[in-house]
Amino acid sequence: MCFRIMIASINQVDKTIKLISIPRDTYVSVAGHGKTKINHAYAYGKEQLALKTINSNFGLNISEYVTINFKGLIMIKLFNTFVWKIVANMLY
Repeated sequence: MCFRIMIASINQVDKTIKLISIPRDTYVSVAGHGKTKINHAYAYGKEQLALKTINSNFGLNISEYVTINFKGLIMIKLFNTFVWKIVANMLY
């Protein structure tokens, strides 16, 4: 099951990044499954259905994505804030 959905928008002209999070309990239409929580889209159809669900419900055209599981992350506490650091090799 998907626990965090983040969308990054990278502007290569002015070198900025915008990052938003979609709450996992957001109620949306999931193709073939009716109205349900957005995190169920990942459970039903992995990345493909989750991406289709995000695009159709929010009017987006996202074509690239990254899936990370917790085996590839460690948690670091820095200045009383928890930060995730990727520690696994990223294979393409």
